[in-house]
Amino acid sequence: MRNFYNNASAVLTYIADKIGSPYVFTAVIFSLIAWFIYGGVAGFGQGWFDAIDMTIFLVNFLMIFILQRSQNADTEAIQEKLDEVIKSLDSTDSNKAALEKKKKNGD
Repeated sequence: MRNFYNNASAVLTYIADKIGSPYVFTAVIFSLIAWFIYGGVAGFGQGWFDAIDMTIFLVNFLMIFILQRSQNADTEAIQEKLDEVIKSLDSTDSNKAALEKKKKNGD
């Protein structure tokens, strides 16, 4: 199960990194332009609307999970860095660094 988690995490991280590129943005814009041209030629039928609606729904549904995974990884990294900064300061209470972890675990 751990291997599946690691593989899924790597795939989601890779997808999140690639989706934010200008090449993907350009490809999406050209795809939409081609889709509207095709719709004009085909007469903007019900099938045309259904196909674009279903595509938009599926892409948005998947992007929620991809972006949430990316955000969680960023938050974890920032939290670990802040914990290290807190631990390195002599004048701080070392119990404060573990306070958030306790609250998340319900302790």
